[in-house]
Parts: sequence; C-alpha cells; structure tokens
Amino acid sequence: MLVRSFAFTAAAALLAAPASAVVVESFEAGVPGTGQSKGFQFVDSGAGITEGTQAVRRTISGGAGFEIGPVFNIDGAPAPVTEITAEVHTLDAQPNGFLQFVLGADFGDTDFAFNAQTDYVQVNGSKEPGGVGGNSFVGSGTGQFTITYTAAQNATFFNRVNAALLAGDAFDLAVVLNKADGATGTFTVDNITANIVPEPASLAVLGLGGVALLGRRRR
Repeated sequence: MLVRSFAFTAAAALLAAPASAVVVESFEAGVPGTGQSKGFQFVDSGAGITEGTQAVRRTISGGAGFEIGPVFNIDGAPAPVTEITAEVHTLDAQPNGFLQFVLGADFGDTDFAFNAQTDYVQVNGSKEPGGVGGNSFVGSGTGQFTITYTAAQNATFFNRVNAALLAGDAFDLAVVLNKADGATGTFTVDNITANIVPEPASLAVLGLGGVALLGRRRR
C-alpha cells in the first residue's frame, strides 16, 4: 500500500511539472547595422539594455497608428505554449505618448501582413510597470519592460499557435507597435521567450515507468 501511494504521488508530481522557458528568438544571427524587417535594425544593444548583447531597434517619430516588426519565423518550437514574453527597452519615450506592443502571428505563406485576413491573429499583452491606458502599454517612462502575453488573454491566438507547432507548420510571429500621436523615440526588442508546458502524454509515461520500477523493487 505504501509503495502504491508513493508511486501515485510521484506520478502526480510529474504531471504537475512546471512550464519551462525556451528562447525562440534572440536576434543574435543578424549583422549589426543591417535591417531586420519593417524598419528594425540589428544592433549590439549595450550594457543595461536587454541582456547587453544583440537585439533589434527602431526609432519612431510622431503619428498614430500601427507599425509592424520585428518579424521572425517560428519553425520547430516545442508545444504547447501557454505564455510568450518579450523584452522591451525604451530609450527616450516622450511625455503624453505611449507605445503598445501587440503580439501577432501570420499563418499564411506570404510576407507578414498585419490586417484582418483569416491567416492573422493577435493578442495584447499585460500592463507594465509605469505603463498607461490598457494592456501592454509603456508610457512616458524609460527603462526595460518585460511584456507578457498569456493564453488567458486570448485563447484563440494560443490555440492557433499550438495547432501549427504540433502539426510541424512554420509561421511568422511579430511584435506589432501601436503608437499615439505624441509617441516618439527609440526602443529595443529582444529575447522572445515561450513558456512550454511538458506534454501530458510524456509525463504520464514517466509516471507509469516510476510505478513499474517501484513494483519491481517490491517483488
């Protein structure tokens, strides 16, 4: 009885294993000074900005609306994903302006397009320290922010992402910028990280393996 109880506890612990973080894009492969996509440039970000190595950067100047980027391809990442984070560093955001960072995915086979097509889906992020307004806004302050996008905010987005990952399909992911009229300045984006939940079937096999080993030891 004690062996059975211990085996069940071990299996339950495995099934409750926490998610693990996987960096899906760090922008280390680009050449500093060259363009990444949609107006972003690869840079050596410098100490105190992101992790102090390579990232992508963009300078904006007034005008409201959406701008796309950085864009990167996801191919072969593990699933299921329940949370995606992005490191953002604002160098000189201006008063009365805001930057909203929207995570979007394009499952089509053409260049990334931010629009209402059926192949595009997006999710807003979480409110950041010093932010203003709604979700994923960074206000007039400067500094580093970690923007978090979770399945609770938009289950449709994560369902589409995980369906593609499980099917082995590649797709484009982007951090889309929504800016107000007064938003000017330079910002850096780096280290897109996905939190992966261990596959239940694999954990169950591990748990059953533990039960079998304990049973063999008892005999």
